[in-house]
Amino acid sequence: MKIPARIKNKVISILMSVLGVCVVLLIGIFAPEKNEENETSNNKYMDNPFCVTFFDVGQGDCEIISCNGYNILIDGGEAENSGRIVRYLKDNGIEKLDCYVLTHPHSDHIGVAPYILEEIPCDKVFTTYFSEFNVPTTNLYENTLDAIYESGAEPVLVEAGDSFTFGELIIDIVAPVYESDDYNAMSIVCKVSYKEASVLFTGDTTKSVEQQILDREADVDADILKAAHHGSSTSNSEEFFDAVSPDAVIISCGADNSYGHPHREVMKLLSDKEAEYFRTDYDGTVYYFGDGINMTLESSR
Repeated sequence: MKIPARIKNKVISILMSVLGVCVVLLIGIFAPEKNEENETSNNKYMDNPFCVTFFDVGQGDCEIISCNGYNILIDGGEAENSGRIVRYLKDNGIEKLDCYVLTHPHSDHIGVAPYILEEIPCDKVFTTYFSEFNVPTTNLYENTLDAIYESGAEPVLVEAGDSFTFGELIIDIVAPVYESDDYNAMSIVCKVSYKEASVLFTGDTTKSVEQQILDREADVDADILKAAHHGSSTSNSEEFFDAVSPDAVIISCGADNSYGHPHREVMKLLSDKEAEYFRTDYDGTVYYFGDGINMTLESSR
């Protein structure tokens, strides 16, 4: 029986449509996973003598410092970011960490730590000292301690006044100043310097600790300030901001986060000071890079 041409054409059209859908599905299944915000290789930044990557991990903190072959990671965010961070490190040729700074034992900072330490060799891990009555008892913290031990990394308990060098890179510890049952107040605060460039990393430190740092007359003057506690008003006092006197401020926070970070008081302070700032929820990952004298600040969006 001869099939009418119009029916034949309709059948062919349907078959082609089905074939097209199958091709799209196969591409989706077998195509390489697409990393967010071009998170594969960022050699434009990482190939510089000094590069600080403020990695967008949503409501959390993650900073990657590369300086003439030395690589340092600060925090990392919740565990869900582990795969992205490991891919980023490896895609940029970072197969080993010289130092991993765990600012304080909250999951939005160290949630990734057990996985990172399992996947990336590390020489030293900087942590804060907790006395027996104050040791965190969460499963995450215990798993992190186990991961440090199993990784073979050297645990280093840091305190205000300590200083470490990695080639020409200097890390000065300015906090914790005292022990507290508020783990935010126990955050490691450190100034990282290379030649004339400097960045102050603040973890989730509080206003009371900021005042303690100022009372100790610690050198916190820096070109870039990583705003404390994701831009919370419980941190980021005007006096501390003036002491740092940054050229720009980086706020690491998640889009539409339930905490309302950054708080309007902090944003008003930055506005009053006419300070340049970047927010990872708006600007994505932020890069500070250059030769230590001529530096550039850019965002991925």
